[in-house]
Order: sequence, then C-alpha cells, then structure tokens
Amino acid sequence: MEKKKKIMVDHKLQTSTIKNMYSKEFCDIYNKYGWDYFSETMGKAILQYIHLNKIHIVNHLDLACGTGTLCNYFYHHNFKTMGIDISKDMIDICKSKNNKIYFLVADMIIYNPNEKYDLVTITCDAINHILENKKVEQLFFNVYDMLNNGGYFIFDIYDADKLELNTNIVSNRDNEIKVNYYITERKNLINTNIKVMQNSNLVYEYNVLEKLYDIEYIKNLLFKCNFKIIKIADKILDENQRFKDKIYIICKK
Repeated sequence: MEKKKKIMVDHKLQTSTIKNMYSKEFCDIYNKYGWDYFSETMGKAILQYIHLNKIHIVNHLDLACGTGTLCNYFYHHNFKTMGIDISKDMIDICKSKNNKIYFLVADMIIYNPNEKYDLVTITCDAINHILENKKVEQLFFNVYDMLNNGGYFIFDIYDADKLELNTNIVSNRDNEIKVNYYITERKNLINTNIKVMQNSNLVYEYNVLEKLYDIEYIKNLLFKCNFKIIKIADKILDENQRFKDKIYIICKK
C-alpha cells in the first residue's frame, strides 16, 4: 500500500488553498488517479458544438489547464492550443505529456497575453476556486480582452441547486480505484473532502475550498464585460457527464 498523504486547507486564505491543493503530491495524485474524464468529455462536446455551428477556431487558450488534458485533446484535432496554470508542478506534467504544446506557469486572474484567441476555456469548476467576486470580475474582463472579435468563452461553474451536500459520493475509477467526495457548505463556501481509495485503502486525502456563484451574478458580470451570452445549460450538447452539478456557459465577444 502506498504511503498515506494528507493536505489540510486554511479556509481563511485563497493563497493557502492554492498552495495546498497544488502541492507536488496533489499534482501527482491528480495525474495518476485520473480527473481527465471531465476535460475529455467537455472537449468532445465543445468540438461537436463548434462543428455543428460552423464556428471557425484556429487558436485556443485553456486557463487553469491542470494536467493539460483539454489542450492535448484540441491539439490532436488540429487546433493551435496553449495552457496556463498557477501550479508549476501541473505545468511540468503538461510538458511531460506533450512538449509540442506551449504551457506556461501563470495566474489566470492577471494573465495578459500578447496573442488573441478564438476560444478561451476554463473548465473543471476552476472559477469556483476564486474566492473573491472582484477577482472573478477581473478575470472576465481579461478574458474579453484576450479574444478576437467573434471569439468564444466557454466555462463551467457549480450549480448550487444540484450539489449533493453532506452525502458520501463515490466515483468508481479503473484498477480498483474509488474517489470519495463529501461536500459541506457554509455561507456560499463549500468544502469538499476528497479521499482516493485503492482496494479500500486510503491513498490520499485532501480538502478543496470553493465559492458558489449565483448564475444571475455570472450573467450580469458577463453583460458588464460586453459578452453576448449564447447558452446557459446543464450540458453543452447531449454529453453524459459523470456529475450533474455543473452549469455550462457559452458566450461570445
């Protein structure tokens, strides 16, 4: 059995949350035990949406790219793609998987690229990891500036009405791996305790603090940033996501 690891979160500081969540140990576990399914499913749905609506995409930027799964997916479908993440260890994993994609260590809230993009994505509830409204606003204004005219911004957030609170949630993976989730809420903040289990043995345990954002707040913020909202739904198309607690937003510059 692998040695147990445990990371605790300081619920008072976002910087502490990032530091703990993106430790090297976390990144290795994240990569080894597979959170790729979400980005792969979303990538397939986005690509199908683009084709169905005859949208021309040349270059793509994935903010908070994690281990680079979405970038890899689009790369193999002939997009010029790049990804940024605040974690150097995540970016090291990205580069080890595909050294033909440009990956950069950067904070998506303040990132200011020289290049413009046809598509910017933020997936896996990464926006919920931002604990201050003013930083979400800063991010959305920055994304608008990153896009070419007519470019698309696609992201997801938690649907507070569909979150399973105070309930043991089990996600079955391959090779006798199970991931257990237990979510609690207090004043629009949710703490998710995550345990990675292999053959009933605890491999890794950590906590993730996130903030729930009301969809009306998100809509008003997008309008404030001059985005045109194309779609807000529980799916991009008809994809089957493992969890049903997300809202998907497609908007256009």
